[in-house]
Amino acid sequence: MNQLQSIEPEWVTQNFLAFERSLNGDAHSPLHTIRSAAYSNFSRLGFPTTQNEDWKYTNLAPIARSSFSIAQPHETPAQLSEQTLARIPRHLSATTLVFVEGMFRKEYSSALPEQAGLRIHTLAEVLKPTFADGQLADQVLDSLGSVASSREHPFVALNTAFLRDGAVVQVAKDAQIAEPIQLVFVGGAGKSPSMSQPRLLVVAGENSRVTLIESFLSAGETPYLVSHVGEIVLGAGASVDHYKLQIEGEQAFHVGSIWASVARDAHFRTHSFAFGGALVRNEVSPVLNGKGGVCVLNGLSVLRAEQHTDNHTVIDHAEPNCESHELYKGIYADKSAGVFSGTIIVRPDAQKTNALQTNQSLLLSSTATIESKPQLKIWADDVKCTHGATVGQLDEHALFYLRSRGVPKKDARDMLIHAFASDVISGVRPAALKVHLEEVLTEKLASIGLL
Repeated sequence: MNQLQSIEPEWVTQNFLAFERSLNGDAHSPLHTIRSAAYSNFSRLGFPTTQNEDWKYTNLAPIARSSFSIAQPHETPAQLSEQTLARIPRHLSATTLVFVEGMFRKEYSSALPEQAGLRIHTLAEVLKPTFADGQLADQVLDSLGSVASSREHPFVALNTAFLRDGAVVQVAKDAQIAEPIQLVFVGGAGKSPSMSQPRLLVVAGENSRVTLIESFLSAGETPYLVSHVGEIVLGAGASVDHYKLQIEGEQAFHVGSIWASVARDAHFRTHSFAFGGALVRNEVSPVLNGKGGVCVLNGLSVLRAEQHTDNHTVIDHAEPNCESHELYKGIYADKSAGVFSGTIIVRPDAQKTNALQTNQSLLLSSTATIESKPQLKIWADDVKCTHGATVGQLDEHALFYLRSRGVPKKDARDMLIHAFASDVISGVRPAALKVHLEEVLTEKLASIGLL
């Protein structure tokens, strides 16, 4: 990148130098080598500007000109208020791990399950020199960056450079994990602007099944930056359902990415719900690298005021006889702005590919905007690939039909908006999570003044 396409704020350098000083004896560990290489990559890449085609409609200047700091090991951990604790979903029948400013907090988390075929550890625990299972520690070090590369992606580099904590989930071959695993990330708990880099690593063995829920919340009004990276590796025939709930306050900056390697006959499903944040970028990048692999990407954004959310997806069909299904919807009010960039890549050997991509946007005001950019990159000839994008306001004919049957205008609008969003929420499998999302959606629409 040239200087016009990237910027490296001084506060990133200052934080990394302070972070290195805090490592003490850890400075010569294999992990530090990974961190140092990632920081070098970030120094080379920097924060992308709108001159970069992939970031054309998302201006990171508000992040770059801010000054965020990382929590130091000697600092007293911030305590969560009762109000914040009440917002952590506890009714989802899920094992819940809570991270505050990117660091695991046992006192807010549920007990880790002792279940055959399932191992859950915090990343900080696994990376300690005293961790009992040296083989697992080596596997984690080898797996970090195996799906998400810091060489080409600046926020993966930023996350890896400051890597300290997160979650490691291992599912054994043939294990069927019925209870969802929920990771809750809470930001803005301190008194000064902060940044955190939580990491998720999931390895699902052959023919295994597991459900993951990631929830992002705010603890207060302090601005903060979350740079989140998730790496999910699916063995042959494995099934992983992943849900991301981004319901942070409107002072939050959030850049998150999910990277998945989908093996033969494996199924990867991910649902993204973006309701909060000032500036949000959600990236999803699965690679179908085994015959018969299937991935499903669904997303719903509901924005108000001057919120900005950018959904960026890249589905890479690297092997034949694979399927991908993608549906992203957005509801935009006031002066909010949405971006959808969806790319489907079909490699030369990926014959018999079946790929469907749909993006639909609902503008509730004349000042709301959406930039939609669906793309197909196909280098095979025996494929079935379609994409489409629609942008509009509420259907006046449907609104008139409801009103002609005695439904008040406000109620009719509410019914149509809920119906528009239901395609995405209806695909949520855990019943308790589906109910929770309906409640969050109702609360968000009420804040817009639609309910």
